[in-house]
Amino acid sequence: MEKLRNHIVLFAFAIGLLFLAACQNERSNNNSKEASPDVPAGEIMVKETKPAAPIFSSITELINYYKNAIDSLSRQEKRAQDPELIMKLSDSSYVVTREQNNHIYAFLAEHDRTSENFYALRYLVIPALTDVRPEQLDSLFQSFPDSMRKTANGRFFAEQIRLKKIWSSQQTYDPSILDLVFMDTSGGNVRLKDIPGKYLLLDFWSSWCAPCRVENRYMVTVADQIQADGKIALVAFSLDDKKHKWIEATGDDKLNYISLSDLKAFDSPLVTAFKIDVSKRGIPFSVMIDKNGNIIRGGVSREELMQLANTLP
Repeated sequence: MEKLRNHIVLFAFAIGLLFLAACQNERSNNNSKEASPDVPAGEIMVKETKPAAPIFSSITELINYYKNAIDSLSRQEKRAQDPELIMKLSDSSYVVTREQNNHIYAFLAEHDRTSENFYALRYLVIPALTDVRPEQLDSLFQSFPDSMRKTANGRFFAEQIRLKKIWSSQQTYDPSILDLVFMDTSGGNVRLKDIPGKYLLLDFWSSWCAPCRVENRYMVTVADQIQADGKIALVAFSLDDKKHKWIEATGDDKLNYISLSDLKAFDSPLVTAFKIDVSKRGIPFSVMIDKNGNIIRGGVSREELMQLANTLP
């Protein structure tokens, strides 16, 4: 409980600062203080994002808290004119959603096994923005009564968790894919096995995938740190089928590490090799591999990436 309380307090404070900063551009356009549909979004958001009580009495209260934050960001994004501000607000919505799902897991793990809490598993079992590993999710699911797990929702949750566990349990891949040649953004050919580094982090994304673009911009901030000792090479692999869209998105996101594609979208042999299905696993998806056919970690989260960078031999 203490861990959850600390997370929420820090998160509320951070989001409050974010909203206040985002509101500056629109505040100057209107001095009205009334919270109505015609008031600048900044004024509304200042009112809506005052830190709530750090302890939630129910999962519904927690979900509504985050829904209000996400809705406020969405309204601000729609009213914003500056492209950079729009991008930051979009990125923030992604971050808030991930935090919401992580907090839902923490709340469910610490509270009673009620039907209300059971139904909240829907936020975690569907391909979602969360750092919860499939093994953790399965353990939480199994802790609910058998009567709940046998319902229609329970059977659906169980199937989704089963698929997640299959994907995360993949330990090997066909090393012959390292001989495949892909295109880089300058038009050159790159063979995966020729990329320097003992390990490759293959980060699958596409220009049309909003969460992927957020992850791209995050990776840019940590790329130098991850690749500092030459042990790990970051490879952004685009599942676009239009070259100009891939090139433009790579430039817009300012990728400072290798960006490759074969422009075959989900027909790429890498998609088959790592069992990526747009309707099930989806993207963004990152996998850490060595060059001997071993998968070090599939579905690498931000936190896990930093841990791997510090611990891999």
